[in-house]
Amino acid sequence: MKIPHVQPAKIQIYEKPVGHADMRIRNLLPPYEGQPVFAGLLGVPSDAGVVQGGGRAGAAEGPSAIRLQLKRYGTAYNFEQNVDLTTLSLADFGDLVPDEKSVEQTHARLTAAVEAILGLGAVPIVLGGGHDLTFGGVRALAQQTEGTVGGWTLDAHFDVREAVNGIPTSGTPFRNILEKLGNVPGDHFIEIGGNGLVNAKEHFDYLIGKKARIFSLAETRRKGIGAVIEKAFQIAGHGAEKMFCSVDLDSVAQAFAPGVSAPSSDGFTPEEVSLAAYFAGTHRKVAYFDIMEMNPVFDQEGRTARLSAALILHFFAGLAKRKDAEKKVIGFAPGSVGGE
Repeated sequence: MKIPHVQPAKIQIYEKPVGHADMRIRNLLPPYEGQPVFAGLLGVPSDAGVVQGGGRAGAAEGPSAIRLQLKRYGTAYNFEQNVDLTTLSLADFGDLVPDEKSVEQTHARLTAAVEAILGLGAVPIVLGGGHDLTFGGVRALAQQTEGTVGGWTLDAHFDVREAVNGIPTSGTPFRNILEKLGNVPGDHFIEIGGNGLVNAKEHFDYLIGKKARIFSLAETRRKGIGAVIEKAFQIAGHGAEKMFCSVDLDSVAQAFAPGVSAPSSDGFTPEEVSLAAYFAGTHRKVAYFDIMEMNPVFDQEGRTARLSAALILHFFAGLAKRKDAEKKVIGFAPGSVGGE
């Protein structure tokens, strides 16, 4: 099956393995050529929404910067989680071809591409690019899902601004999701890591009015990221058929992630955001994951790009745990072959 509006990525991660010793992530991400896929990468080299909102350009090169780090970094085995990523059928779907004249058309192309990936039964990992793109990706999940869709985001900003002259920006994705997608209700949406210094009262009031749950950065620190993510899954997943998870890299403190469109001096640590990515991978209802606002123009020694690569590896580790758990459940289900 061909994925629409997609071309080969600028940076090809894949290298054919030589033997089975010391396998690397680069040995597990071949270009998609119709093979069965459990999860795969889709880059979206567009920062038009960031620029439209008055932000600094550069995130269009984010997918290439992340792929370059994946090519250099990461083994196929995670001994801390005791998972072997070679059990996953992974692929690189390439890069979306954005519409240079229209943010909305880029979103439409992304929706079509993600719908095709979901149609394969695969989990898309979308690499941005501006955070406005999350609307296009989540729209695909909502359109492919008959029931309720829930989700959470890690973000310093609420991103529920109104469109500028009717044009979406990197500050509008979650207002668009809550207003335009009928099966993503506010009481199934969670904002995690909001910074009290960078969010307007009207945006806070909007989310409260929609019955969304907000875990501020301070509250998340008090309770611990693990407990907050667990609670977020309870809220988002209650009665939901599918869930999405979106990581804006500006939720991480600038000391750890300088290469973002809108940095904050205060934010999550790599340990906290990595744990969130891992938990996202483990949850059986999570069908979409993205990493947004990677801006290599402002990165330092590839620090943010490598953190992004690490988040993908943690998400893959969670997927491997999920797959292993599902195999065990199936294997011992009454009447199954494994349980006889």
